[in-house]
Amino acid sequence: MKRRIVLLLLGVVVCFAAGNAVAKDIFYDVKVTEAKVVKGALPIAGDQPDRPWRDWDITMFPRAIVLGDGEAYFHGNLSYWSWPSELHVSGRLAVRAPSQKKIIVRSFVPTSNLKGLQEIEFALAPAESKPEARSTFYQVKREYYGNLRNTSMPGTAWFRHLAEEAEAARLKRPLGAPADGTQRPPNPWDNSWELAETYDLFTGGKALAENIQLDRLLRPVGESELTVDVATIPGITIEEVDWKPLIKGLAPKTDPLAAYIPADQHVLFFPTFQAMIDLTDEADSVGTPVLASFEPRSEDGLTKQRYQKQLCLSMSGLSRLFGPKVVASVAFTGSDPFLRMGSDVAVLFEAKNMPMLVQFIGAKQEAALKADSTVQRVNGKLSGGLKYAGVRNPDRSVSSYIAEIGNALVVTNSLAQLEAIANTQAGKLPSVATLGEYTFFRDRYKLGDDDETALLVVSDATIRRWCGPRWRIGDSRRLRLAGALAGLQARDLDAIASGKGGNRKVKAEVSVPGAGALTLSPTGVMSSTYGTLAFLTPVVELDVSKVSKAEAEAYGRFRDRYQSNWREFFDPIALRFSVKKKKLALDLTVMPLIASSDYREFIELAGGATMAPDSGDPHEDALVRFGMSLNPDSRPVREVGEFAVRMAPGLQGNALSWLGHSITVWADKDKFWKDVAKADRPERYVEQHFNQFPVAVSVEVSSVMKATAFLASVRAYIDQVAPGMTYWETKKYKGEQYVKIGPTREAMEDDMPEDLALYYAVSRNALIVTLNEDMLKRTLKRRGMRKKAKKKKKSLSLGEPWLGANLGMQADAEILKILEIVGAQEYFAHMRKQAWRNIPILNEWKRLYPNRNPVDVHEQVWHTRLLCPGGGKYVWSERWQTMESTVYGHPGNQKKGPGLLRPPLSDLKFGNFGLTFENDGLRARVELTRKGPVATLMSVPDKVLTGIKRFSRWAVSAFHTLATVGVTS
Repeated sequence: MKRRIVLLLLGVVVCFAAGNAVAKDIFYDVKVTEAKVVKGALPIAGDQPDRPWRDWDITMFPRAIVLGDGEAYFHGNLSYWSWPSELHVSGRLAVRAPSQKKIIVRSFVPTSNLKGLQEIEFALAPAESKPEARSTFYQVKREYYGNLRNTSMPGTAWFRHLAEEAEAARLKRPLGAPADGTQRPPNPWDNSWELAETYDLFTGGKALAENIQLDRLLRPVGESELTVDVATIPGITIEEVDWKPLIKGLAPKTDPLAAYIPADQHVLFFPTFQAMIDLTDEADSVGTPVLASFEPRSEDGLTKQRYQKQLCLSMSGLSRLFGPKVVASVAFTGSDPFLRMGSDVAVLFEAKNMPMLVQFIGAKQEAALKADSTVQRVNGKLSGGLKYAGVRNPDRSVSSYIAEIGNALVVTNSLAQLEAIANTQAGKLPSVATLGEYTFFRDRYKLGDDDETALLVVSDATIRRWCGPRWRIGDSRRLRLAGALAGLQARDLDAIASGKGGNRKVKAEVSVPGAGALTLSPTGVMSSTYGTLAFLTPVVELDVSKVSKAEAEAYGRFRDRYQSNWREFFDPIALRFSVKKKKLALDLTVMPLIASSDYREFIELAGGATMAPDSGDPHEDALVRFGMSLNPDSRPVREVGEFAVRMAPGLQGNALSWLGHSITVWADKDKFWKDVAKADRPERYVEQHFNQFPVAVSVEVSSVMKATAFLASVRAYIDQVAPGMTYWETKKYKGEQYVKIGPTREAMEDDMPEDLALYYAVSRNALIVTLNEDMLKRTLKRRGMRKKAKKKKKSLSLGEPWLGANLGMQADAEILKILEIVGAQEYFAHMRKQAWRNIPILNEWKRLYPNRNPVDVHEQVWHTRLLCPGGGKYVWSERWQTMESTVYGHPGNQKKGPGLLRPPLSDLKFGNFGLTFENDGLRARVELTRKGPVATLMSVPDKVLTGIKRFSRWAVSAFHTLATVGVTS
């Protein structure tokens, strides 16, 4: 009997060994031109691509898969700009596959014109394998995932893990250990710039955390090495603005909840509960496609959903009906802006009926208690005796505390935040209501105005908090810890994705002070001090009393660089939102501007001058209008005038002394745009017919006599330096005279349009210059209409007035149709690239979990949802063995995608933008008119300002160019 058992066990062992022998992998390193092609063909060597290499993306690089078990990667001296010739010279396939089996490698390589991918299949026999190819394979795999890691694409933590895993396999050592098998020693901090990068005021949040390399973190710091008291580190030393003279005599009505908000916290006030709903709905309508095009990743951080769940505050239908009955006004506040990473937030409700409000929110907390067994009830008292109650679970996906303070009900995720509000209401801490900037802003944006939906206030003290040593170092630690957690989650990915993580300890050496115990929960890795990737412990709750010397020095560099942008003061901010049925408006005040502001050059050009609301010929037929104020005595204008005198000696003194206080450039609705739309190549059509371009420039004139003398001198100069090359013809239209300047036959060149000419008209108010005669005639007709109305002492409004006194831009929605035509190729290429950059990580999840939706897997593990920027979905393509967008396809099967003109852009009618410089600060206003109460465009303020900044730079440059060309042409 024993002998039979022994023989049986031996048989099992032999079979197991034989099975292992059969399953042993073999490796290939084969030149593609020498591999047997069984389907398709290599691109033709030497073909010139139709598109430049800069249009490429890493998602277009050659890809290979093994049909069945195994892996394959392209390598060799392959480069974007010399494809496909180098594939024939140095292209190779590195393959890992089971032994004793012929395999098929399906490859997807760029076509000769680089407009897509083509499919090729290679057959490899075991005889072609080489033992030495093993090292090459893992090196190529490491480089492949390393390249993916170094991009801004989602999944960088996972790509880094696979790259490190491949390197460990190449060296035949455990992951994370050096070649000799000993534990990896702590690395010294030798990249101080990376530490400083984590101090930036607004970091990339999760994206940056994923990209932080574990081997470049600060070396493990023991308690004895935290030698610097954070209180001894100088923070921001910039002086505060003296608001007393600016608010003297002002007594605006204040927000009822302003007295509860700490002075060093940002706050968003809503005058009513309905206003909060309106702004929230407006923001939700924007996500795709407008803001997606501005982001480096096309993903949703699920921030709003996470905080609603955490606070037990949903925007359900019941909440929308119940809220206005029991809530008068609402305020959102917090001590920092790091919402995507984790922040202490509080929602304050001015109660109409406190018992009903407490009961309603208490019911939400009870529902959370029943829905999740890890959620526990919490209650207690703060140091001042304030009672609170709530619910919370260990990972703080639910963390909701409520307390009655005065006539306000506070709902917050942090007891530290609750205590700050309680101390403020009790007068122990200064409130926002006591601040000079709040008084100034509330006087400008009066409470009770019909057009106010919300008011955001960011005080001087708030910015100082954000930029202070405790907050910057605390958030830097969180960010570095998040990088470590991302690496650990990649290591334990399967347990997290399957939801079977359990609650076991994680063994890891994390080089961040006070990281605490690490555990693996079903939702991810958690630090007992810093929390999880889904919600990191708010900075206000961290102990940052002691810091390392390296942290202190890095903060010092950040502080010096940061505050060097200001000459004297910080710039508090107020932003009013207005959401109406047919109009959306933003009104931003920043006082004062930072010294290095992009506006400084423009302020120098326009300082001391203002643009009248009706300057520059406002009219409804304008497609787009740009206007800016102009100071004739400014240094840039004087320099251009002096240059003109040097070039044209006939000009005397200040050649531009005739200038008024504004300059306007506009494009009209015109048949030209329809012709552009019909053209096969719109860009080429514009180049060939530039003489018909319906664009005009209007320069305000302060002295018609000086302007006339200037033009006469210009003509005399041109006739002198280029005699017989131009002709000047005076013409008349509707009783108004204008001049046509054209090239003579001797001056005409073959590529010049026959009707090329420059037209101008000068009056007591303006000099108008254009290439399009019909456009000038329309302008003269409007001028005549205004003259007649003035004689009859009637006002005549032909268009919208400027919103700003120094800079303005107006655009009709028709401009979007033109942009869609002219800029379609670039727009679609950008949006396709955004969509495709989610594909590599989705392919990884499909490979690992073939029966699950890869988008759901990514959201479960990384707490962000990958989005198609065109509003489509990601699905699996069996033929191409890849995930693809339903609207943009994938590199091998490209789709154009939806057009630019879809909601919210298709709902716009008119946009009006204005900028006014005042009190060393600025006021920026935006009004967007729409067709109805539908999805609208509401870009974040910095995006609006970015566009205005770019125009201001362009306007300054354009002025120099126009003035110079006008004198010297």
